[in-house]
Amino acid sequence: MKKILINIVRVLLIFLLSITILFGIMRDIHVQSFIAQVGSVYLSEYLGTKVWFDRFLLSSDLRLEMENVHILDHHQHTLISAKSISADYHLIRFDADELPTK
Repeated sequence: MKKILINIVRVLLIFLLSITILFGIMRDIHVQSFIAQVGSVYLSEYLGTKVWFDRFLLSSDLRLEMENVHILDHHQHTLISAKSISADYHLIRFDADELPTK
């Protein structure tokens, strides 16, 4: 039993350390620029039009933010041009009234 508990604690510590390192890396301006380049290419191919943005930020509360966003339509006219676009993504909800019941 003690061996199982030690393994569970070890896995949890590795997971928390990995998440901490990931968020630490994501705060680096060079990493944000690289993700913006890769994300721009992906979105351009997915939407079939030109999309680009300068920075991609991910906060510790999973708020996504893209800065200096430009999206062109299929006629190469500006469809969206924004200084910043953000979105929140909640993995866990703590509101008991919204939990499904059987």
